Amino acid sequence: MGGFEEMYAGLGRPGISPALLVMVTVLQFLHNLSDRDAAVAVADRISWKYALGLELDYTGFDASVLCEFRARLVVGDRADALLTLMLQRLKVAGLVRAGGRQRTDSTHVLACVRRLNRIECLGEALRAALEEIARTSPGLIVPLLGPGWDERYGRKVETSRLLRRKNASALKLAEQIGADGQSLTAAIDADPTATWMDDLAQVKILRELWDQHFERTATGTLRYRDTRELPPSAERVRSPHDPDTRYSTKG
Repeated sequence: MGGFEEMYAGLGRPGISPALLVMVTVLQFLHNLSDRDAAVAVADRISWKYALGLELDYTGFDASVLCEFRARLVVGDRADALLTLMLQRLKVAGLVRAGGRQRTDSTHVLACVRRLNRIECLGEALRAALEEIARTSPGLIVPLLGPGWDERYGRKVETSRLLRRKNASALKLAEQIGADGQSLTAAIDADPTATWMDDLAQVKILRELWDQHFERTATGTLRYRDTRELPPSAERVRSPHDPDTRYSTKG
C-alpha cells in the first residue's frame, strides 16, 4: 500500500492485506462488533465476503490481528494518512465532490427550517398570509383584521408566548387560530375584488393547512382534528415558509 509498507516487516510470513483489514475495521465499527465477532463475521457471513471481495471458501484470520492492526495505525498518524489516501482515491473515481457533504444512505435533508408544532405552524401560516396581503396591498389589510389579531399575529407566533394568557389552553388556542383563519378566507371569498388574494402563495398555504388540520362542522364552525385524523406525515405541510418541507422517518 505504498506509504504504508513500513507497517510490516520485510521478512517472514506475508501479512494480511492492510486494505482488507481497513475494510473489516469499518464494517466492525458499523455493526458494533468485538474483534472476535468481527473475525467470525469475515469467515462466516457471505455479505461480508462479498463486500470485502473474498472467495466463499476464505477461512478468515485470528481476532488478535485486528487489535495489532489498530496498534500499527496509531503510530505516526497513519490513520489520518490512510483516510486522506482513501478520500483522494474516491475523488479520482468521481464518488465524492470537493466541498460537498456525503451521505451513506437514502436519508435526504430537504429543508433547513425551524421545527414547529401544529399550533405554531397554523399561527405562523396565518401571520405570513396577513403579512403578504399587507405587502401587496396595504390599504386592504385593515378591514380583514379582527379583534385581538395584532396581539396574536403581530410578531412571530410561539406557543409558549400565546399560552401565557390567563385560562388559555392549547386546544382553545388552536380553535381560536382556526376561527381567525376561517374569518380571513371568508372575507376574501365574500369580496369579488379580493379574489386576487387567492393567488398569493401564503394564502394558498393557509387554505391547505386549514384543510389538513380542521374539519367544518354542520354548524359552520371548525373542529380541530385529532392527530390520528391528519393526512400521512409525508403529505402534511410542515412549514408555512417552505411548503415543500416534509418530515418522515424510515422504519
